[in-house]
Amino acid sequence: MKQHVNEKGKYRTTNIFMKECIAQALSKLIETKPLSDIKITELAQIADVPRMTYYRNFKSKEEIFSTYFDIILRRYDEAEGYLQPFGIYHDTEHMIHYFRFVLEHKDSVRIEYRARRAKGILR
Repeated sequence: MKQHVNEKGKYRTTNIFMKECIAQALSKLIETKPLSDIKITELAQIADVPRMTYYRNFKSKEEIFSTYFDIILRRYDEAEGYLQPFGIYHDTEHMIHYFRFVLEHKDSVRIEYRARRAKGILR
């Protein structure tokens, strides 16, 4: 499977890269229009991926959010592995790492929150 290098020099597989492109495109679109008004063709054009990539990877536009959030959480878990496993988030090093990670992904966290709130999961 083809790989892409991200800004930190780490490799991502094409499938994950495409999912991220779609999620980022949806993030841009949702800032200007409701989710229900976003068309798959428009989403694919902005993501610069074939429409079939969406259909192969997602069952709905809502699923894009949860899939992307899962990718982000996996990155957090991977990054967390380099820390000493002694505090389980109670020591300063883990707390600083957590808040930096959330700050780095604040847009994705905000979108996930909005999506869950729209579904009635959060109020």
